[in-house]
Amino acid sequence: MSTTSTTLSRAPTAAATVTPIFPGGNNNTCPVCPTCFTCQNQGCLNYGECKGASCVCPEGFAGQDCGLAACNSTNVPTTLRGARPDRSECQCDTGFAGINCNACYTDAACQSTNNVDPSVRVDGVPRVCNRTPRLYSNSQHHMACRVTSQEIVGVFPDLMEATLSRSLDSASGVAAIWYKKVLQFTCKYSQCTSSIQPAAADGSAPASDVWTCPQIECKCVSSRVEMCGTGTLNVAGALQSLPGPFKLTCPLSATSSAATGNTSIAAVSESTINGNAVRTWTGGSGCVFKLGGGLDALVPNGVQLQNCLMGQCAYQRDAPLNFNGPQSLLSGFTTAEISGMAIVGVMLLGLLTALFIGKRQRDSFLRVPVPPPAPGMTYQVKSLTYVVGEKSILSNVAATFPVGTLTAVMGPSGAGKSSFLDIAAHKPKRGTIDADFDLDGTPIKFGHKGFRHAIGYVDQEDVLLPWLTVEETLWFVAQTRLPEAMSNSERQRVIDAVLKDLNIEHIRATRIGGAGHFRGISGGEKRRVSIATELVTQPSILFLDEPSSGLDSYNAHKLLETLSQLARRQSKTIVCTIHQPRSDMYALFDQILLLARGSVLYHGPAADAKDYFTRGGRPCPPDYNVADHLLDVAIDENTPPMPEAEREQVMAAAVSRAKRTSRTRALSDDLTFPVPDSPSIHQMEPPSSPTATIRRGNTMVWTVPGWDAAAPGGGGDGSPEPAPQSPAGDSEDRRMRALLDHHEMQERSSLTSVGVAGKRTAAEQSSSTLSDTSGQATIVKQQAAVVIASSGTYRTAYLTQVMCLLGRNARCLVRNPRLLIGHNVLAVVLGVFIGGIYFQSPMTIAGLQNRLGSVFFVQSLIAFASLSALGGIADERLLFMRERGNASYKPSAYFISKMLLDLFPLRIVPTIIMSSIIYFMIGFQPILLNFAKYLLVLVLFSAISALFAMATGVLLWDTALANLASAISTLFFMLFGGVLINANAIPSGLRFLQWLSYFRWSTEALAVNECETLTVRDSFSGIKVAVSGQTILTSIFGYESGSYARDVLVLVGIDVLLLCVVGSLIAVKLREVR
Repeated sequence: MSTTSTTLSRAPTAAATVTPIFPGGNNNTCPVCPTCFTCQNQGCLNYGECKGASCVCPEGFAGQDCGLAACNSTNVPTTLRGARPDRSECQCDTGFAGINCNACYTDAACQSTNNVDPSVRVDGVPRVCNRTPRLYSNSQHHMACRVTSQEIVGVFPDLMEATLSRSLDSASGVAAIWYKKVLQFTCKYSQCTSSIQPAAADGSAPASDVWTCPQIECKCVSSRVEMCGTGTLNVAGALQSLPGPFKLTCPLSATSSAATGNTSIAAVSESTINGNAVRTWTGGSGCVFKLGGGLDALVPNGVQLQNCLMGQCAYQRDAPLNFNGPQSLLSGFTTAEISGMAIVGVMLLGLLTALFIGKRQRDSFLRVPVPPPAPGMTYQVKSLTYVVGEKSILSNVAATFPVGTLTAVMGPSGAGKSSFLDIAAHKPKRGTIDADFDLDGTPIKFGHKGFRHAIGYVDQEDVLLPWLTVEETLWFVAQTRLPEAMSNSERQRVIDAVLKDLNIEHIRATRIGGAGHFRGISGGEKRRVSIATELVTQPSILFLDEPSSGLDSYNAHKLLETLSQLARRQSKTIVCTIHQPRSDMYALFDQILLLARGSVLYHGPAADAKDYFTRGGRPCPPDYNVADHLLDVAIDENTPPMPEAEREQVMAAAVSRAKRTSRTRALSDDLTFPVPDSPSIHQMEPPSSPTATIRRGNTMVWTVPGWDAAAPGGGGDGSPEPAPQSPAGDSEDRRMRALLDHHEMQERSSLTSVGVAGKRTAAEQSSSTLSDTSGQATIVKQQAAVVIASSGTYRTAYLTQVMCLLGRNARCLVRNPRLLIGHNVLAVVLGVFIGGIYFQSPMTIAGLQNRLGSVFFVQSLIAFASLSALGGIADERLLFMRERGNASYKPSAYFISKMLLDLFPLRIVPTIIMSSIIYFMIGFQPILLNFAKYLLVLVLFSAISALFAMATGVLLWDTALANLASAISTLFFMLFGGVLINANAIPSGLRFLQWLSYFRWSTEALAVNECETLTVRDSFSGIKVAVSGQTILTSIFGYESGSYARDVLVLVGIDVLLLCVVGSLIAVKLREVR
């Protein structure tokens, strides 16, 4: 079967206005305008009509002279349709196809009436797509076919197509021949008549639709086309002397009468070839036309057309007499079946569209270069005031956290430590916040979405999934919070480095476990795993709320020692709150922020805190823990806040010292090459180290350095102790200055060359010529800007987020099979139990009661079993809120994964198992269609029950209250289901409540599906009676006959509504606010 195709690529519907700019013009002279097209001078092709200065083209033609094929569809006015240049492609509107986008192939494509003549338009009545050869009135009929005559193909072997337009009202039309998608010639015919040629008496030929036109005129488009001058055969002369008549014959189906108009309908499909969407059709009918004269002598049997796509948008009222039109295609299906097919089709189309969009987005993420690990940065909080209601929690708090330091936020209970840490980490808070924030001198606003990628935040309470191993937990974080373009091997190196740094390599394959589940790792190890989940993201700043909470003194000391080493080794900025550390733990802190009553009592180096309060008249007793002394001072209400000027002076010195320490450490770790005596930077060779950058295609990948153990020693402020002077001290000074200069040059070169998008801008090139002092300041600000700008969105594509969540949830579901096994085993047990109670119910009055009772009881079981969805929401609520706050994934990604792995294995599959057992044991109608309808209703009902429970669980945080609300609501819905009370017996003022009950719709659909066509036979006092099931359903239960399709559509609507409600509630309610 031949195939005709049209490649789609959107063309504009109207030409844009362009104002030319002519060089050499001035205010005194006017430029010479080029000659504009006017149809009076150049004329119109393809029988276009010249009006004013422009051509009005026939349907299917476009361009200023009507010489090109049109795009869009017949729904668009001809003057607005885009033109398709020769040998190129354009986009047809949805539901249209053909080389000039004239032929419709769906009824939906004809719904627009914008281009319908107002004199024939009928508002409120939809148009249909006539896909047969028969012509409707009041619109044009269009065809697109392939020319297959051997006499023509032998001369012109490439693709040749014919398009034909016909109008029953004007008795005219236009035909066009296209070769290699280039228009060759057109023919205009008039005075046409339409008739039906009866089928041959011997059955050798079917009935045919015949279109005969005595008047015909043909013209070549140009002498430069192949069929009219440049090809093997020139038909221009033959076209000019055609006598006619034009006759088009299209056979109708062999089994149809002349009036029905049935014929072979082309099946249109859409695919993508070389990035372009292509609409093709197969199975179209064949036709033949003759032009008369010399062409008939050349092609004596007429021009054969195959695989014709026919389409005409028209009103059904305009169909020819005794002709039902294209609606006969669906005449074999009921309304319910058509609705079901439409719903399934829409769902499949939506799924395919979503997958295609997700794949495209994922590909775009993979093309984004992987940024380097975030550098440590100095972070400042200025003039922080936090008020909740009328209570002031923090007042004029300012703090600076230098790079490469571990800072402890201390103070008694109620001092505002956790509130300060939350605000510093830009966590949403209740109340009013007034503060300024600087990141390496770059101001940022509170709640900056990009800032959350530059930091890590470890809560006081560990929230981890007990069914995952330590490494699987870190892998999920690496897959969702590290850049999409990073390879799995690179992610594994990051995970391995974090496991090693936190000394938890030995438990990488151990499940986390927890209370109420099974014993897994210890509390101290859980704390380290929580910290590891943040370190995997390579943050610039790490915040920890009470990291030693719940740990014994030994594990608390080891944890803080690890944090101190991480700050020094990797030049990270680490801030934590701590209540009352031991003296050896206090010695690990570089900086202290002491809060009391919402004010700063001290902020500066930890080693200087003791001397500061001694100078203030509050000396620390001998051999007394400095941390305990600071808390004693903070509790004293007479202790004044630290003066702001002194605080700024102390922290400025601390920041400067921390930067020198960080730079010296970085140089000692990375720059290991020899430095010549000459200070010339250009004589230096770049370093060669295991941490050099690696290029993979167009993606820049920075490997994770393997950090060595922390250097022993160091001053009390965290900086290295000064080395003793050597005889070659001057040489060492020169070496260090050269190293510093070279390091600055590398930083400047790296930042200006990479930038946000991996390209060096002109502004950055000019800034590189500034002095070293100003250049260094610019680089520092650029570092912060790059980190913030490059982290402003999710780091992984939406499809990746969904797949990672599906993988994690599926793993947890398999490793915690109690709920999965419980639901499915219980479904089998209950199915057998209920089937045994109602086994083979007869078709009597009592039997009918048993059938309806079993249906109602099954629904009740499903509804109450769905309350287990509340526990799933409650168990995952806190984890989801934290991961959402960390920008791990979008709420909708979690919603999709939750729906797929909750509804299907825990709700739908058990429902199908139980319902199938019950159906055949009770003896419902042994008809496959009825069984499928039965399962469809119960699956929809099960989904509604689960979604309603989820919505209640999201709305009400208290699990007990949510269970109570769901159970009472379910009982309310059951009451109005139509079994416990007759629908007609409900008081008129309360009758509307039955329409709110999803039990009502499902029970009615199941009852109608099972009983409507049955006859109930019984005997009373020896008198046999026979009553139709329809009568019983209507009179006793108040159900409507033939309501199955309506009930199913209502259930589908409720499912969709609840899906939207649950998704919206998750997005709005499950938001982290502290």
